[in-house]
Amino acid sequence: MAFLGGGSAWSRRTMMILGFTALTVPVAARAAQQAPAQTPAPAQTPAPGQTPAPGAAAAAPVADPFKFASDSAAIIWTVKSDKTADFESVWGVIKTRLTASDKPDLKALGDTLKIYKVTGAAAAGAETTYLFVGDPVSKTVSYNPSPFLLFDSGLFMRPEADELFKKLADTIVRINPLPLSNVK
Repeated sequence: MAFLGGGSAWSRRTMMILGFTALTVPVAARAAQQAPAQTPAPAQTPAPGQTPAPGAAAAAPVADPFKFASDSAAIIWTVKSDKTADFESVWGVIKTRLTASDKPDLKALGDTLKIYKVTGAAAAGAETTYLFVGDPVSKTVSYNPSPFLLFDSGLFMRPEADELFKKLADTIVRINPLPLSNVK
């Protein structure tokens, strides 16, 4: 839970902006811990490293919208225009680490991920749009730059992962992951 900044306003804002499914369970666990004593907490899946309460029923796992079963996928990232350099630098580091990874799943994700920036009239304004395309998509690894991709996968040590995540979170307006099917 230290990754979330101990419940600071920044971490709550980050959670709302990013909406990363991979972070849903730890946030739900934190909310249950902060619930008033007279209100029983609903049964839920424990956060990583925690054990379930005796007699607690496990909640249904939430599907990761960044882990695709389709053959191709796109992710539309809407970024604050004044933060595009930060967004591009973070993803440059992530993609470099992915392509250099000795883990086949991570290397495949890095090798097939194409990153595009929308330019011209459509890019004017306070927001900039990026399109990430996975073709073929990695069906074993999530495209979510959550603690899994940054830290748990072994790509980064925890302090560097936290720094990258914080920098990335500050750039995001919204994210829209899209599984794609081929139209013949």
